[in-house]
Amino acid sequence: TRLAADIGALAQEDAQVLSAREFNFYNIETVSREWEQGRIRTLYAAAKGYAPILATSADALLARTMPPQVLLSAALELTPGMKIPPEELGARLLECGYKRSEQVEGPGQFARRGGIFDFYSPGMGKPVRLEFFGDEIDTLSYIDTDTQRRVESADKILLLPAAEVLPT
Repeated sequence: TRLAADIGALAQEDAQVLSAREFNFYNIETVSREWEQGRIRTLYAAAKGYAPILATSADALLARTMPPQVLLSAALELTPGMKIPPEELGARLLECGYKRSEQVEGPGQFARRGGIFDFYSPGMGKPVRLEFFGDEIDTLSYIDTDTQRRVESADKILLLPAAEVLPT
């Protein structure tokens, strides 16, 4: 991280950090997946060409991950007016490693109540509420995790996979 900050300062560009994987050999529901989701954000930026400077370690560079084509095809940009059936969006969230919950509190979770989806993409700083009108996305807004209320509208949302290894 320090190396990326130094190189970024010298090059006057943002340098991305690809951290090594954190392995957890126990099935713990409360384990944080913050490192994995940070890797997904960085890998997506690199695949799209948004990361001209990438600082990493040999361990992180040699770790197997999904191919860039799979990552790019799993990512989805959502905008108001876009047509996608709610059932298809729900299935896509599950395929991308999201876990269904009653209420969204952290990255990688989603909740559905009829035509309303709340989800927290690793690509976003806040969770999002998406409201459907039929098969069309009516509104997108950021929500507060504490109150579960909308705080501001959004023009577009980047839905990234929530896991680095996707089920096939």
